[in-house]
Amino acid sequence: MQERAKRFRQAGLAYLLLGTLVVLVTLGAELAAPARQQNRLPLLLGLGFVALFGVAMLLAPRLWRWRWAEAVSVWLVRLLAVASVGRALFFLLHAAALSTPDREGLGQALTGGRPGMEPLFLLNASLTTLIALMLARAGWSRA
Repeated sequence: MQERAKRFRQAGLAYLLLGTLVVLVTLGAELAAPARQQNRLPLLLGLGFVALFGVAMLLAPRLWRWRWAEAVSVWLVRLLAVASVGRALFFLLHAAALSTPDREGLGQALTGGRPGMEPLFLLNASLTTLIALMLARAGWSRA
């Protein structure tokens, strides 16, 4: 039980810090599609989501005296881990589309024709992969 609680706290901290960094990089570098750059509300809501669930994971082990609370938190972390894998693939595919020789197609549609965005998408992909690994470690641990 103690080992799982430790992993939950580590995953919550990783989700909170790295997830905030991913959202801030996305906001700062304007990695959102050009049509969505004018409306930053979804990214700010995403920042609130990251904060809410990060703090919830940090505090979850305190509620585990009830068996149902532990089961709900474990399934929530598993769901977030799978969603993080999807986000990591999303960023990775965007980086791959930008590095293709045919920049006139999908790559230009993603960034509005701005060059040099591949490293930022790769940074977000690697950060999101780390988040997914920490969440999976907490959600599927047997300890």
